[in-house]
Amino acid sequence: MDELKFIDKTNYNMYIKLDSDGYRHIGDYSEGKFSTMHTNGVCGYINESGYETFLFDYTLVEDFNNGRALVKNIKGLYGYIDDSFNEIIPCSFIYATRFYCGYAVVNCNYKNIIIDINGKVVRELEKDVDYDDVLKELYKNKIISKELYNNEKNNNIINDITKKVNEFQVVGKKTYSYYKDGKRIIECENLCDREFCGDFVVIKIDNNDFKIFNRNGKVLKVHSCIGFDIINNKSLLDRAMQLKYTISCIENVGCSSTIEFDGQEYTIIAANVEDLNKKKTEFLSYIKGLSIADAKEVITSFRR
Repeated sequence: MDELKFIDKTNYNMYIKLDSDGYRHIGDYSEGKFSTMHTNGVCGYINESGYETFLFDYTLVEDFNNGRALVKNIKGLYGYIDDSFNEIIPCSFIYATRFYCGYAVVNCNYKNIIIDINGKVVRELEKDVDYDDVLKELYKNKIISKELYNNEKNNNIINDITKKVNEFQVVGKKTYSYYKDGKRIIECENLCDREFCGDFVVIKIDNNDFKIFNRNGKVLKVHSCIGFDIINNKSLLDRAMQLKYTISCIENVGCSSTIEFDGQEYTIIAANVEDLNKKKTEFLSYIKGLSIADAKEVITSFRR
């Protein structure tokens, strides 16, 4: 974990490290992030520096568009988060679409309505709605102009700075090669037919193995650790424990301590020794139901 030491230099939080066999899916690069879903169903986002944020309260997250991302909570209801992962429009919809030109179509109490990025109702629609072509619905209902409609459609045109070429090396084996300025930068088997979005392309290497390449052909290294204040967030901790996560921490500045307890490894960091001992006591007391006295007795056997 040494490569992660520079994360979170000002805050001293505990960290959750994902125990996962890989990804079910990584979305295309959009507005600075890639949406993710791991094999155990946990979702999150990877930023362009490779750091992943896990969102334990959602069973589905989609790519960002118009500063919003569609999510589905554990009750099966849809809503939207902003780029800081705050639930900006509550999960209360039976169904919902991504935002286009600042508008989305949602099903609220079995009524189809158009909302803006703040969740304000713009118009109620007829029952028959083409959820697969939201732009068409917006244009048909005169929410967006023809110019906006065409511009949004044209946004899907592929940037040909990097060209993808299909190549057959041997009979029955097909590869995709990506070229920049006539030079091959990426070569992969035909497991995932993806195009560059912005400066990145996501390629499925194997069943649960995805790699993110930039336009220079370099792989984006993903760090599946993020910082949370576990002690003060019971629902997060409960969900993490329920999903068999490993609680761990990354030492940045100050003091740290690694604790092995019931087959799990825990690391806690703090600004000073006094704060570290306090956090260790609270942590053991909190997650294992130990009394403060018992927790203090346990942590005396640990050394930094």
